[in-house]
Amino acid sequence: MRTRKPQLIAWMILLSLPALGQRINVERDARFGSKINVPVKIEVETLANKYIFYAVNSSYYPYTVHLTINEIQNLTPERVDAQYKVGPGRTRLIELKLQDLARQTRYDYNYTYAIGLKARKIDPDFPYLIPVKKPFSYHYKNEAEQTVFQNHFSLSTGDTVYAMRMGTVVTTPDMFSGKERISDRESLEILHNDQTFLVYENIDPEQVFVKAGNKVLPGTPIGLLRDPAILEVTLYSSTGDGFVNASDIKYYTGKDKVVEFSNELHEVEVRYPEEIITAEFSKRDLKKYQKGQLVP
Repeated sequence: MRTRKPQLIAWMILLSLPALGQRINVERDARFGSKINVPVKIEVETLANKYIFYAVNSSYYPYTVHLTINEIQNLTPERVDAQYKVGPGRTRLIELKLQDLARQTRYDYNYTYAIGLKARKIDPDFPYLIPVKKPFSYHYKNEAEQTVFQNHFSLSTGDTVYAMRMGTVVTTPDMFSGKERISDRESLEILHNDQTFLVYENIDPEQVFVKAGNKVLPGTPIGLLRDPAILEVTLYSSTGDGFVNASDIKYYTGKDKVVEFSNELHEVEVRYPEEIITAEFSKRDLKKYQKGQLVP
């Protein structure tokens, strides 16, 4: 049997820093802020009657892997050309089964990978929690008192930041060198079930309350602000081909009401109601939550 060395093509998540204006623009040609050199590798386990292909993902981000196996002899299936969703760790992809013990086997394989899975249908009015409980001001206003920096909360050093939605932590501010992240700064980034990401900027790397791989609930304390105490949050959605798009954030302000970042948020009493915390729970999560085994 002989194999060809895999050809690796790692696409990058693209973005730019927030700019002046009511919207945050994302440039598809900007570089991914930080990345692992080769985040995904293919391993082949050889058994007596089959070969099992695995993808090993050393990142906390999910990947889309495209595997092709051809020149297959004495094995089934006779050709493989498929995409797979690969989470952190080792994921079983496919197996080639031996047809005749007396005959020689052969296959060649190639694979490519792209960071992220294609986002599911996104609810434009999904209710995100306000990430701070203390009074805040806007980072900057123009002469007409209109918000210029969207989704920037100006607070005090040491104030607590809370998760705005249920998800999995994929990077923290203290995981900067050689680790993957959307931002090119020391951000804390959380992946949601619909393949959107929330990026929290300016959390103190020495005052982080969560670790990569942790599941967080809406309202979970995730860290403390450092100086200057301006929290920036940005919502991105994955395209599944290594890119992300910026999306609007709608903040929960009361029963059945959400608003974009505006002066109206100053008039809101910050609350984290149970119906918001449990909105995305599975039946198993809900049972744990009701028993006090799952807390924000």
